Amino acid sequence: MGNTQRETYFDFLRGIAIIMVVGIHTVSGLGFDTIHQEITVFIRQILNCAVPIFLAISGYFLAKKEFGSKKDFFRFFRKQSKKVYIPTLIWSLPWLGLALLSGENVPFTILSFFCCGMSIFYFIALIIQYYSLLPILGKIKWGGVIVCVLISCVSIAWISKMLCEDGISLPLIIYAGPFPVWIMFFAIGCFLGRRVNDYSISLFVGLTVVFLCMGYIETRYLYQFHGSGFGIKLSSFLYSLFMILVLFSDKVKNSFKINRFSNYIVILGNLSFAIYLSHLLVGMVLHRLLPPIWGVQWILTLLIDTILILFAKRFFNQKVLTYAGL
Repeated sequence: MGNTQRETYFDFLRGIAIIMVVGIHTVSGLGFDTIHQEITVFIRQILNCAVPIFLAISGYFLAKKEFGSKKDFFRFFRKQSKKVYIPTLIWSLPWLGLALLSGENVPFTILSFFCCGMSIFYFIALIIQYYSLLPILGKIKWGGVIVCVLISCVSIAWISKMLCEDGISLPLIIYAGPFPVWIMFFAIGCFLGRRVNDYSISLFVGLTVVFLCMGYIETRYLYQFHGSGFGIKLSSFLYSLFMILVLFSDKVKNSFKINRFSNYIVILGNLSFAIYLSHLLVGMVLHRLLPPIWGVQWILTLLIDTILILFAKRFFNQKVLTYAGL
Protein backbone atom coordinates (compact mmCIF):
# COMPACT_ATOMS: atom_id res chain seq x y z
CA MET A 1 0.00 0.00 0.00
CA GLY A 2 1.44 3.39 -0.99
CA ASN A 3 1.76 6.29 1.45
CA THR A 4 -1.18 8.19 -0.06
CA GLN A 5 -3.51 5.19 0.11
CA ARG A 6 -2.30 4.41 3.64
CA GLU A 7 -3.07 7.94 4.81
CA THR A 8 -6.47 7.77 3.11
CA TYR A 9 -7.16 4.55 5.00
CA PHE A 10 -6.43 6.28 8.31
CA ASP A 11 -8.64 9.20 7.29
CA PHE A 12 -11.33 6.56 6.75
CA LEU A 13 -10.71 5.23 10.28
CA ARG A 14 -10.96 8.78 11.64
CA GLY A 15 -14.27 9.13 9.82
CA ILE A 16 -15.60 5.92 11.38
CA ALA A 17 -14.34 7.03 14.80
CA ILE A 18 -15.99 10.47 14.63
CA ILE A 19 -19.29 8.84 13.57
CA MET A 20 -18.94 6.72 16.71
CA VAL A 21 -18.20 9.77 18.87
CA VAL A 22 -21.37 11.51 17.68
CA GLY A 23 -23.28 8.30 18.33
CA ILE A 24 -21.97 8.15 21.90
CA HIS A 25 -23.02 11.73 22.58
CA THR A 26 -26.52 11.40 21.12
CA VAL A 27 -27.48 8.04 22.60
CA SER A 28 -30.59 7.84 24.78
CA GLY A 29 -32.81 5.17 26.32
CA LEU A 30 -30.02 3.09 27.84
CA GLY A 31 -31.13 0.35 30.18
CA PHE A 32 -32.12 -3.30 30.35
CA ASP A 33 -35.92 -3.18 30.61
CA THR A 34 -36.69 -4.04 26.99
CA ILE A 35 -35.04 -5.85 24.07
CA HIS A 36 -34.71 -2.51 22.29
CA GLN A 37 -32.78 -1.07 25.23
CA GLU A 38 -30.51 -4.11 25.42
CA ILE A 39 -29.70 -3.83 21.71
CA THR A 40 -28.96 -0.13 22.22
CA VAL A 41 -26.61 -0.96 25.09
CA PHE A 42 -24.78 -3.54 22.94
CA ILE A 43 -24.36 -1.06 20.07
CA ARG A 44 -23.11 1.47 22.61
CA GLN A 45 -20.38 -1.02 23.59
CA ILE A 46 -19.23 -1.24 19.97
CA LEU A 47 -18.77 2.54 19.92
CA ASN A 48 -16.44 2.52 22.93
CA CYS A 49 -13.39 2.10 20.69
CA ALA A 50 -13.77 5.59 19.17
CA VAL A 51 -11.39 7.54 21.41
CA PRO A 52 -8.83 4.69 21.49
CA ILE A 53 -8.78 4.67 17.66
CA PHE A 54 -8.10 8.42 17.55
CA LEU A 55 -5.27 8.07 20.08
CA ALA A 56 -3.72 5.12 18.26
CA ILE A 57 -3.82 6.96 14.92
CA SER A 58 -2.12 9.98 16.52
CA GLY A 59 0.61 7.76 17.94
CA TYR A 60 0.97 5.89 14.63
CA PHE A 61 1.89 9.03 12.70
CA LEU A 62 3.68 11.00 15.42
CA ALA A 63 6.07 8.11 16.12
CA LYS A 64 7.50 8.62 12.62
CA LYS A 65 8.75 12.10 13.56
CA GLU A 66 12.48 12.54 14.09
CA PHE A 67 13.84 15.29 16.32
CA GLY A 68 17.44 16.32 15.75
CA SER A 69 17.61 18.24 19.01
CA LYS A 70 15.60 19.32 22.03
CA LYS A 71 14.99 22.61 20.26
CA ASP A 72 13.34 20.77 17.36
CA PHE A 73 11.09 18.88 19.76
CA PHE A 74 10.01 21.99 21.68
CA ARG A 75 9.27 23.76 18.40
CA PHE A 76 7.09 20.81 17.38
CA PHE A 77 5.40 20.73 20.80
CA ARG A 78 4.51 24.43 20.73
CA LYS A 79 3.18 24.24 17.18
CA GLN A 80 1.07 21.10 17.71
CA SER A 81 -0.28 22.19 21.09
CA LYS A 82 -1.25 25.61 19.78
CA LYS A 83 -3.04 24.00 16.82
CA VAL A 84 -5.43 22.11 19.11
CA TYR A 85 -5.47 24.24 22.26
CA ILE A 86 -6.59 27.60 20.84
CA PRO A 87 -9.61 26.16 18.93
CA THR A 88 -10.57 24.27 22.09
CA LEU A 89 -10.61 27.48 24.13
CA ILE A 90 -12.78 29.16 21.48
CA TRP A 91 -15.29 26.30 21.37
CA SER A 92 -15.24 26.11 25.17
CA LEU A 93 -16.64 29.65 25.49
CA PRO A 94 -20.33 28.66 25.14
CA TRP A 95 -19.86 25.96 27.78
CA LEU A 96 -18.03 28.42 30.03
CA GLY A 97 -20.95 30.83 29.74
CA LEU A 98 -23.49 28.11 30.53
CA ALA A 99 -21.48 26.98 33.55
CA LEU A 100 -21.22 30.50 34.96
CA LEU A 101 -24.91 31.20 34.34
CA SER A 102 -25.87 28.02 36.16
CA GLY A 103 -24.01 29.15 39.27
CA GLU A 104 -21.00 26.85 39.09
CA ASN A 105 -17.98 27.64 41.29
CA VAL A 106 -16.27 30.50 39.45
CA PRO A 107 -12.57 29.80 40.23
CA PHE A 108 -12.96 26.08 39.46
CA THR A 109 -14.88 26.85 36.25
CA ILE A 110 -12.22 29.28 35.02
CA LEU A 111 -9.47 26.77 35.86
CA SER A 112 -11.42 24.04 34.09
CA PHE A 113 -11.79 26.29 31.04
CA PHE A 114 -8.04 26.78 30.66
CA CYS A 115 -7.33 23.10 31.38
CA CYS A 116 -9.69 21.89 28.60
CA GLY A 117 -12.20 20.76 31.22
CA MET A 118 -15.29 22.15 29.54
CA SER A 119 -17.70 19.71 27.93
CA ILE A 120 -15.88 16.74 26.29
CA PHE A 121 -12.62 18.56 25.62
CA TYR A 122 -10.56 16.44 28.02
CA PHE A 123 -9.27 14.73 24.86
CA ILE A 124 -7.27 17.86 23.99
CA ALA A 125 -5.60 17.95 27.40
CA LEU A 126 -4.87 14.28 26.90
CA ILE A 127 -3.30 14.59 23.46
CA ILE A 128 -1.13 17.53 24.58
CA GLN A 129 0.23 15.33 27.37
CA TYR A 130 1.10 12.66 24.80
CA TYR A 131 2.84 15.28 22.66
CA SER A 132 5.06 16.00 25.66
CA LEU A 133 5.79 12.27 26.11
CA LEU A 134 6.56 11.63 22.45
CA PRO A 135 10.37 11.45 22.90
CA ILE A 136 9.74 8.43 25.17
CA LEU A 137 6.64 6.83 23.65
CA GLY A 138 7.84 7.39 20.09
CA LYS A 139 10.61 4.83 20.64
CA ILE A 140 8.58 2.32 22.63
CA LYS A 141 9.12 -1.43 22.21
CA TRP A 142 7.00 -4.46 23.12
CA GLY A 143 8.06 -4.39 26.77
CA GLY A 144 7.07 -0.75 27.06
CA VAL A 145 3.74 -1.43 25.35
CA ILE A 146 2.97 -4.16 27.89
CA VAL A 147 3.81 -1.79 30.76
CA CYS A 148 1.51 0.85 29.25
CA VAL A 149 -1.29 -1.73 28.88
CA LEU A 150 -0.94 -2.63 32.55
CA ILE A 151 -0.96 1.05 33.59
CA SER A 152 -4.14 1.71 31.61
CA CYS A 153 -5.87 -1.44 32.85
CA VAL A 154 -5.15 -0.67 36.50
CA SER A 155 -6.21 2.97 36.01
CA ILE A 156 -9.51 2.17 34.30
CA ALA A 157 -10.38 -0.62 36.74
CA TRP A 158 -9.89 1.82 39.63
CA ILE A 159 -11.86 4.56 37.87
CA SER A 160 -14.74 2.18 37.07
CA LYS A 161 -14.94 1.17 40.72
CA MET A 162 -15.04 4.78 41.89
CA LEU A 163 -17.56 6.00 39.33
CA CYS A 164 -19.86 3.00 38.94
CA GLU A 165 -19.62 0.89 42.08
CA ASP A 166 -18.89 3.61 44.64
CA GLY A 167 -20.99 6.26 42.88
CA ILE A 168 -18.36 8.99 43.24
CA SER A 169 -19.10 11.96 40.99
CA LEU A 170 -16.04 13.43 39.28
CA PRO A 171 -15.61 15.90 36.39
CA LEU A 172 -14.70 14.25 33.09
CA ILE A 173 -11.34 16.06 32.98
CA ILE A 174 -10.38 14.55 36.35
CA TYR A 175 -10.99 10.89 35.58
CA ALA A 176 -10.53 10.80 31.79
CA GLY A 177 -7.95 13.55 31.31
CA PRO A 178 -4.79 12.15 32.98
CA PHE A 179 -2.39 10.48 30.52
CA PRO A 180 -1.99 7.13 32.38
CA VAL A 181 -5.64 6.22 31.76
CA TRP A 182 -5.42 5.96 27.95
CA ILE A 183 -1.66 5.54 27.52
CA MET A 184 -1.88 2.01 26.10
CA PHE A 185 -3.65 3.25 22.96
CA PHE A 186 -1.19 6.01 22.11
CA ALA A 187 1.67 3.64 22.92
CA ILE A 188 0.40 0.82 20.69
CA GLY A 189 -0.09 3.37 17.90
CA CYS A 190 3.51 4.55 18.28
CA PHE A 191 4.75 0.95 18.27
CA LEU A 192 2.77 -0.07 15.19
CA GLY A 193 3.77 3.12 13.37
CA ARG A 194 7.42 2.06 13.27
CA ARG A 195 7.13 -1.51 12.02
CA VAL A 196 5.68 -3.74 9.33
CA ASN A 197 2.42 -5.12 10.70
CA ASP A 198 2.07 -8.31 8.70
CA TYR A 199 0.92 -10.40 11.66
CA SER A 200 -2.05 -12.79 11.59
CA ILE A 201 -5.26 -11.21 12.85
CA SER A 202 -7.29 -14.35 13.53
CA LEU A 203 -6.57 -14.39 17.27
CA PHE A 204 -7.10 -10.64 17.60
CA VAL A 205 -10.46 -10.83 15.81
CA GLY A 206 -11.56 -13.51 18.24
CA LEU A 207 -10.38 -11.54 21.27
CA THR A 208 -12.14 -8.42 19.94
CA VAL A 209 -15.45 -10.31 19.87
CA VAL A 210 -14.82 -11.88 23.30
CA PHE A 211 -14.11 -8.57 25.02
CA LEU A 212 -16.97 -6.82 23.21
CA CYS A 213 -19.33 -9.39 24.70
CA MET A 214 -17.62 -9.05 28.07
CA GLY A 215 -18.18 -5.30 27.81
CA TYR A 216 -21.91 -5.94 27.60
CA ILE A 217 -21.72 -8.31 30.60
CA GLU A 218 -19.65 -5.84 32.62
CA THR A 219 -22.14 -3.09 31.81
CA ARG A 220 -24.98 -5.22 33.20
CA TYR A 221 -22.92 -5.76 36.36
CA LEU A 222 -22.01 -2.09 36.84
CA TYR A 223 -25.52 -0.87 35.99
CA GLN A 224 -26.96 -2.44 39.14
CA PHE A 225 -25.04 -0.02 41.36
CA HIS A 226 -25.83 3.47 40.09
CA GLY A 227 -27.33 2.95 36.64
CA SER A 228 -24.02 3.57 34.89
CA GLY A 229 -21.18 1.61 33.30
CA PHE A 230 -22.00 2.13 29.62
CA GLY A 231 -18.76 3.88 28.75
CA ILE A 232 -15.10 3.32 29.55
CA LYS A 233 -14.22 0.26 31.63
CA LEU A 234 -11.69 -2.56 31.65
CA SER A 235 -13.47 -4.86 29.17
CA SER A 236 -14.03 -1.95 26.76
CA PHE A 237 -10.37 -1.01 26.91
CA LEU A 238 -9.29 -4.55 26.05
CA TYR A 239 -11.90 -4.74 23.28
CA SER A 240 -10.51 -1.47 21.89
CA LEU A 241 -6.91 -2.70 22.10
CA PHE A 242 -7.60 -5.81 20.03
CA MET A 243 -9.79 -3.86 17.62
CA ILE A 244 -6.84 -1.53 16.98
CA LEU A 245 -4.52 -4.48 16.38
CA VAL A 246 -7.00 -5.76 13.77
CA LEU A 247 -7.57 -2.40 12.07
CA PHE A 248 -3.87 -1.47 11.96
CA SER A 249 -2.75 -4.78 10.45
CA ASP A 250 -1.34 -4.75 6.94
CA LYS A 251 -3.93 -7.31 5.88
CA VAL A 252 -6.84 -5.01 6.73
CA LYS A 253 -5.09 -1.87 5.46
CA ASN A 254 -4.29 -3.50 2.13
CA SER A 255 -7.91 -4.58 1.67
CA PHE A 256 -9.12 -0.97 1.85
CA LYS A 257 -10.65 0.32 -1.37
CA ILE A 258 -11.84 3.80 -2.29
CA ASN A 259 -15.44 3.92 -3.51
CA ARG A 260 -18.31 6.37 -3.18
CA PHE A 261 -19.22 5.22 0.33
CA SER A 262 -15.68 5.08 1.70
CA ASN A 263 -14.94 8.47 0.15
CA TYR A 264 -17.77 10.05 2.17
CA ILE A 265 -16.28 8.53 5.33
CA VAL A 266 -12.85 9.89 4.36
CA ILE A 267 -14.39 13.38 4.08
CA LEU A 268 -15.75 13.02 7.62
CA GLY A 269 -12.30 11.89 8.71
CA ASN A 270 -10.74 15.04 7.27
CA LEU A 271 -13.34 17.08 9.18
CA SER A 272 -13.15 15.00 12.36
CA PHE A 273 -11.47 17.62 14.56
CA ALA A 274 -14.00 20.27 13.55
CA ILE A 275 -16.90 17.85 14.11
CA TYR A 276 -15.48 16.89 17.50
CA LEU A 277 -15.32 20.54 18.57
CA SER A 278 -18.78 21.55 17.37
CA HIS A 279 -21.17 18.59 17.31
CA LEU A 280 -22.35 18.83 20.92
CA LEU A 281 -23.73 22.33 20.35
CA VAL A 282 -25.66 21.10 17.31
CA GLY A 283 -26.81 18.05 19.22
CA MET A 284 -27.99 20.15 22.16
CA VAL A 285 -30.27 22.18 19.87
CA LEU A 286 -31.62 19.10 18.09
CA HIS A 287 -32.25 17.39 21.42
CA ARG A 288 -34.71 20.16 22.28
CA LEU A 289 -36.43 20.06 18.89
CA LEU A 290 -36.62 16.36 18.02
CA PRO A 291 -38.07 13.26 19.68
CA PRO A 292 -35.51 11.20 21.65
CA ILE A 293 -34.92 8.65 18.90
CA TRP A 294 -31.25 7.76 18.89
CA GLY A 295 -30.84 7.06 15.18
CA VAL A 296 -32.57 10.31 14.20
CA GLN A 297 -30.53 12.41 16.65
CA TRP A 298 -27.31 10.68 15.60
CA ILE A 299 -27.73 11.06 11.83
CA LEU A 300 -29.10 14.61 11.89
CA THR A 301 -26.47 15.87 14.33
CA LEU A 302 -23.69 14.49 12.12
CA LEU A 303 -25.31 15.69 8.89
CA ILE A 304 -26.18 19.22 10.01
CA ASP A 305 -22.85 19.75 11.75
CA THR A 306 -20.94 18.60 8.67
CA ILE A 307 -22.95 20.92 6.41
CA LEU A 308 -22.31 23.87 8.73
CA ILE A 309 -18.58 23.13 8.78
CA LEU A 310 -18.40 22.86 4.99
CA PHE A 311 -20.35 26.12 4.73
CA ALA A 312 -17.90 27.82 7.12
CA LYS A 313 -14.89 26.49 5.16
CA ARG A 314 -16.36 28.00 2.00
CA PHE A 315 -17.08 31.49 3.32
CA PHE A 316 -14.53 32.24 6.06
CA ASN A 317 -10.89 33.08 5.47
CA GLN A 318 -8.06 30.70 6.35
CA LYS A 319 -6.96 32.54 9.50
CA VAL A 320 -10.43 32.34 11.04
CA LEU A 321 -10.75 28.67 10.08
CA THR A 322 -7.36 27.89 11.64
CA TYR A 323 -8.16 29.53 14.95
CA ALA A 324 -11.58 27.83 15.00
CA GLY A 325 -10.10 24.40 14.25
CA LEU A 326 -12.09 24.12 11.02
